[in-house]
Amino acid sequence: LVGNPVREEVIALRGETYPSLDENGVFRVLVTGGSQGASILSEVVPEGLAQLPLNLRRRLQVTQQCRAEDLETVRKIYAEHHIPADLATYMEDFPERLGWAHLVGGRLPDAQAALMHALGIATSLQAAPLLITIHYDLSTILERAGEVARALHHYREYARLWRRAHQQLAAQPSPHARRRLEPFYLKRAEALIRASLPHSPSAEEIAQHSGASIRAVQLAFREYRGMTPHKYSLALRYQAAHDALASRQEARGIGQICSELGFDDPSRFAREFRKRFGLLPSAFSRDAEPGRNRASAAGGV
Repeated sequence: LVGNPVREEVIALRGETYPSLDENGVFRVLVTGGSQGASILSEVVPEGLAQLPLNLRRRLQVTQQCRAEDLETVRKIYAEHHIPADLATYMEDFPERLGWAHLVGGRLPDAQAALMHALGIATSLQAAPLLITIHYDLSTILERAGEVARALHHYREYARLWRRAHQQLAAQPSPHARRRLEPFYLKRAEALIRASLPHSPSAEEIAQHSGASIRAVQLAFREYRGMTPHKYSLALRYQAAHDALASRQEARGIGQICSELGFDDPSRFAREFRKRFGLLPSAFSRDAEPGRNRASAAGGV
């Protein structure tokens, strides 16, 4: 763990094992940084978790640090979506909460600063495995921050180091040696498609956003996702419809869900939905039970 600063109680957690987690158990989320002015966390985290299917929301246990003026708003959002949450402006028992959290979220600048510090240490030690991980994490964080040029720099360093490690492992029967490296522009293309829902961006728009040719993007989707960009977008829309129908809390009808997700032909939607999930939307909605897991239409999307 690195950061600004890191308390002794937090450093001591390095020797602890990851909290146990089973398929249907509680998933603990810790969100920090709110008291220092990061109101964005109070806006995006509750709304983001609220998008999860009801069966997943019921498994959550959220602990979030908020600014005093954001507490009631955040508490209301969590309550409306049946997400157990413990909110505070300051956490005196932060090390304990950090120790049992399965997922920790914080402010982007803090993560970037911590990773840059870790990068300096790993570089001085010539710790190639750590450098591979740090460069990849930096490329992801900088990409989310909109710093594309810096993100590309760290991604290229990640790719260069990974290829070197791949060559060293090529003669060994290791699953790492057989792993293929996903191109950087595939992540950017996926991000645009997700952000554009329920609409599907054109091939030209995807290529321009991702910084690659139309053919390169299409080949990457076929190789790494097993489908075209259009089918990837369609799969996400059907998955969104599936999740909306699976949640009995949602008061929307099938027709409204079709309209919201851009399905103009209800009959065609019903036929395709049955192909993907085994039931017509009407039967699926009647059969939906809180907490019941169903197969994903997107094949891991």
